[in-house]
Amino acid sequence: LQHFKECIQFIHECRLAGGGCLVHCLAGVSRSTTVLVAYLMTVTELGWESCLAATRAVRSYASPNPGFQQQLQEYESTLLQEVRPPWVHFGGVCNQARLLCMQLSA
Repeated sequence: LQHFKECIQFIHECRLAGGGCLVHCLAGVSRSTTVLVAYLMTVTELGWESCLAATRAVRSYASPNPGFQQQLQEYESTLLQEVRPPWVHFGGVCNQARLLCMQLSA
């Protein structure tokens, strides 16, 4: 949780500049998935489970460990409410259709 805001800001700035951002970890299964799901939660109006499902549609083996899943639940229920308003102002909220387009273009 302590690094979510910094990671999300970096990813969003890359996307707003028209670029991409590689989010990675050793196996590409748990840590990177957690950061990506937190980002998707921030820029969409979707919860962590929906964002994880969208991620799994592209990377079937994406699987945050139980501790990271708990952090995503915490983020959704508390911190996300504090973080989302600045991001909405900063770059706009994506909608579900845009999330689907992101899935299909990956």
